[in-house]
Amino acid sequence: MGAKNLISQNIGRTITVMECYRIKTNKNKEVLVRIAYNGAMAKAAAKRAIQEELNEKGEEIHKKLDEILGW
Repeated sequence: MGAKNLISQNIGRTITVMECYRIKTNKNKEVLVRIAYNGAMAKAAAKRAIQEELNEKGEEIHKKLDEILGW
């Protein structure tokens, strides 16, 4: 879930394709919004987010290993 949030934050520009509004019988408003984005940019953002997460985990594992080995 955390990686998904990172990716969605890094996608960049989105394009609003459609917006629909309607008032329901109970006076509530319903909104439907459809957006689109560049697939190549989304893949690049996902790759970047995964690489950053793996780098952070790698550093944590390295520190734990150093503690275990007493270096």
